[in-house]
Amino acid sequence: MDEWITGVIGTSLDQPPENFSGVWLDPVAGTVTFSFKGSPSAQVARELGSPPSTFNVTVNSTALYSLVEMQQAITELFASKNALTSTTQWDISSAAPTPTGSGLTVGIYPKATGTQLAATDLRAAQSQIQAALSLTIQTREEGPSQGVAGGRWYDQYPWTNGAALATPGGGICSSGWAGQGSGGETVMLSANHCGNTKGSTYYTKNGANWNNGPTLGTVFGSIPDRDSVLIGTNGTGNAWIYDNAWNASQYDADPTYSVQDNYVGDLVCTTGAMSGAHCNLQITQTGVSISVDGVPASDMVKIHMYDSGVFTHGDSGGPVMALFGGTTNWRYGRGIISAVPNDAGTVSCGTPPLSTGQCYTDGYYSPLLRNLNEYNMLLYVVAHSSRPAWARKFVTDSPAKTGPGTTPSASPTDHPANIKTPQPTRDTANPEPADTAAPSPTQITPTRDPAQ
Repeated sequence: MDEWITGVIGTSLDQPPENFSGVWLDPVAGTVTFSFKGSPSAQVARELGSPPSTFNVTVNSTALYSLVEMQQAITELFASKNALTSTTQWDISSAAPTPTGSGLTVGIYPKATGTQLAATDLRAAQSQIQAALSLTIQTREEGPSQGVAGGRWYDQYPWTNGAALATPGGGICSSGWAGQGSGGETVMLSANHCGNTKGSTYYTKNGANWNNGPTLGTVFGSIPDRDSVLIGTNGTGNAWIYDNAWNASQYDADPTYSVQDNYVGDLVCTTGAMSGAHCNLQITQTGVSISVDGVPASDMVKIHMYDSGVFTHGDSGGPVMALFGGTTNWRYGRGIISAVPNDAGTVSCGTPPLSTGQCYTDGYYSPLLRNLNEYNMLLYVVAHSSRPAWARKFVTDSPAKTGPGTTPSASPTDHPANIKTPQPTRDTANPEPADTAAPSPTQITPTRDPAQ
């Protein structure tokens, strides 16, 4: 279904179809709903007329705003945020378009620590923001976003996705996705808030010793607006993932197959070094603008748990994926674990090390496709001939898999010292969808980094 949706509206890197507002899925009911501000073009209408037989498709042509209009409003909101909130008791933490095209959802939080906003404050904030944007919005209270940096615990070359990392600042994060950089060098993605100083060193975790594991590599560059960092690795990575318990001694036998876009209502899995793998997580918002530990980030994806939580501190930078064909075989890369809203609840998620055993009910991740595009990076995947043409531009065949602790066929070599630092690029035409599976008007919320 996801591949068919991408065929209809393009990827989040493309200009969205004319009048397109959003799309959301209900995997349980087997429904997909598209929203447009007016009728879709003849070409899009033809494509909408031939969906997969397993899903019922509905088209809503009464949206108030197009996705482009909502994205422009979010950009304007954050550009004027300081002036807008300079004399208020509240500040803005997040903003996202709604998949119905009804406006924005804006999260706000009280500036004074330990206080709550009254209903009158929420209404006043909604009126003030709406007047500034000339766009329908809905506000809700939430806290600033906080990062979650905090076998898997002694990963060795060739580097595996989802392993424990000792960060340059002495914290714990997780490795994200391995691949090739723009110059053919070997690289690994993780979270920007875990450490982004160019030339600083990441190690894999060695039990209780922070920096005594093998040297993963040094920072090439970062894109704070994506909460992502690119690490030049000391030797190659591969397509395989620690997609299992936090204390797994081997990575999962199931490798990465391709990369996919993100849609409201879709189901994904996360996997981080601190709390392990979690599935049955539903996307509730896409195209969200937040701040992670005070640093602005945009085009983020928000998820909510069904049972076991989404992730916890120490999982930041780890992989977010979808299961291939709904099975437990190959994985589609979807994103990088980033942050949690300050108002997220907690649930028990076992007894991982250096943790309270509590995972969060909600979280944010950075979309993988956008990161691959902006770093000009190719994701390591298993060889396959049937990938969509657009996806083949972002992937490359993975080196052979060898188990952790085994001797590689060749010694790792230091990455080139003169790699050009990737420069962040901003695609303001990104058509990523909006709010929740039960669409509602605009709202903004602060977030925190769940990984550290």
